[in-house]
Amino acid sequence: MQGREYYYRRFGRRITLKYRQPGGNATRLEPTFAEFLRFIANEKYFDEHWAPYYRTCEPCALHYDYILKIETLDRDQNFLIQDTKLSDYLYEVRHPRNINPHGATTRKILDEYVTGIPRSLLDKIYKIYENDYKLFNYSFI
Repeated sequence: MQGREYYYRRFGRRITLKYRQPGGNATRLEPTFAEFLRFIANEKYFDEHWAPYYRTCEPCALHYDYILKIETLDRDQNFLIQDTKLSDYLYEVRHPRNINPHGATTRKILDEYVTGIPRSLLDKIYKIYENDYKLFNYSFI
């Protein structure tokens, strides 16, 4: 919960009260990933961190000069920095402000999160983010 107090106060308690199933994780204060997914699937409330991206980026309404993808970020950001001549204005790659203290998200971590999530819930989540999957050529789990 450290560093995420705002989200816990704003969403966490409400999610756990409404979506926590009896007997499971009764002592855990934060919502589990499954509880969070049920919240998204049922309430369809989106803050900027989990809103479908196509709603935020409006690819049909705005002209973008650059589109970078997380999957190819090293290559994409190097090109962007070189093309825009931003290297004098940015922190070095290994600068502490550029390093995620929790480490990189890997396929193994994704699999750990998704294990045990009912397929019906994953299907609901896919429908919500379907346009993002298509826009960025992602595959469904």
